[in-house]
Amino acid sequence: MTKPRIARAEGAGHGGPAHKGETCGRGLRPPRIGLSHKEETRGRGLRPPRIGLSHKEETRGRGLRPPRIGLNCDLTAASGTEIAKVNWNYAASVLDAGGLPLLFPPVEESSVADLLDIVDGLVLTGGRDYDPAVYGEPRHPATELLDPRRAAFDVALARAALARGLPILGICGGAQLVNIALGGTLIQHVPDAFGTAINHTWGAGAEPFHEVDIEADSRLAAIIGAGRLRVNSSHHQAVGRLGNGLRIVARAPDGVVEAIEGTGNCFLLGVQWHPERMPSRPDQMALFSALVRAANGPARTST
Repeated sequence: MTKPRIARAEGAGHGGPAHKGETCGRGLRPPRIGLSHKEETRGRGLRPPRIGLSHKEETRGRGLRPPRIGLNCDLTAASGTEIAKVNWNYAASVLDAGGLPLLFPPVEESSVADLLDIVDGLVLTGGRDYDPAVYGEPRHPATELLDPRRAAFDVALARAALARGLPILGICGGAQLVNIALGGTLIQHVPDAFGTAINHTWGAGAEPFHEVDIEADSRLAAIIGAGRLRVNSSHHQAVGRLGNGLRIVARAPDGVVEAIEGTGNCFLLGVQWHPERMPSRPDQMALFSALVRAANGPARTST
């Protein structure tokens, strides 16, 4: 099995003392690293700059740049260095769809609004499990928690993006995140509720695939078609009680929820499978194309 490539940002040593007293003590923002920023042209420090981009403000809204799609990162450690990373297939799928992927490391919740200011849509990525305390349930023995910094950031990011009506594509754990951000719950271990007739979890060996049934009258069906579809599977949790403003639009034959979408006008879609791992399938890449089109569309409204 070929391991997915990783897009990542590694920690680095400090070149000197990082004294924050003179800035934090006076309510100023942290310095903007790597940019020659003029305060008088960018709101005099009211938001951080767009790190690593050479975008001119006057080109906004005229179709002269690709839509910027934020991807939330995972946190891992290697050789004593913490790494914020995302599997490359997520970024590649956004690029292939005509978007510009921007990696969002798990920063303080107070910075979420500033991050959302610089993107036009989000891909909420998969990972380990969210703390069930977020949706008011005790932890199941099989629940494997995300780094608490990522989990807190992800929930804050999802809630803020939903409030803005940003186009969102949630994938696997990202679909579950959408549900809990809107007040829903999760089934913490699928075999407990649905048995093992269908293997939903990728353990040893080849990645499992199974069929899902897509509702005909849905946004998902308009993108990839209605009826029965064969998809990959790599999860042991699933949507439980549905969150506010959501509908179920696909299930596996055993009843497990496989896709959800918003009932409003905003682009809000979550799939339990991993379309980014099926780049040769046009129906799966169409999900990213639909997100990018929505991110490049007219002004968004609240969900």
